[in-house]
Amino acid sequence: MNSREKILQRLRQSSPLQNPATSPFGNDAGIFADYTDDENKWLSQFRAKFAALNGELYEVGNIAEAGQQIQKLLSGASPVLAQEHPLIREILPTVEPDTDFYPGLELSAPEFAEYQAAISVADCLVARTGSIVLNSRSAGGRRLSILPPLHIVIAKTNQLVPSLSEAIALYLKTKMDWSYAVIITGPSRTSDIEKQLVLGAHGPKRLAIVLLHAS
Repeated sequence: MNSREKILQRLRQSSPLQNPATSPFGNDAGIFADYTDDENKWLSQFRAKFAALNGELYEVGNIAEAGQQIQKLLSGASPVLAQEHPLIREILPTVEPDTDFYPGLELSAPEFAEYQAAISVADCLVARTGSIVLNSRSAGGRRLSILPPLHIVIAKTNQLVPSLSEAIALYLKTKMDWSYAVIITGPSRTSDIEKQLVLGAHGPKRLAIVLLHAS
């Protein structure tokens, strides 16, 4: 065994490759006063937090209503790019204009810049912060939720979790092949210039959720 192999062996022994079984972060229940484990309160808490962030929340009862709401949101926004997902495939036949499905890196940056709206599906919604959580695979790629001026997210009420610690715990249990997770808390914003709030500074100016009430 040469010197390099000895060093690598020591590193492996001192730093196990196995992921921890639980979240390395503290549980939010013991930190935040507005944490609630009452499932009946998660939706109302999410509504209030998301509205305070200038997010647009549209609650619907079925697939047909979801399509109608997306149709209204897309008024004047064309072309449209969507994540490849069964739920979106089910909704979009009733939506005009025609929507392209995101092909990943095959789509060049100049071509991507032409899209005025994007549609993706959430992994979960965080009640305490009004946040949307998704990862690079479920979001259809890194660019889809970041670059178009309008980002529409489809979610279901049974995807609500009380806080970020539970969202992280869900990810630790998955074995999906994804490279990053993102927490979206309201439309892109900045107050760097004269402390004036500007939306759409570093990402979508409008963030809308079409929330399906799970039966």
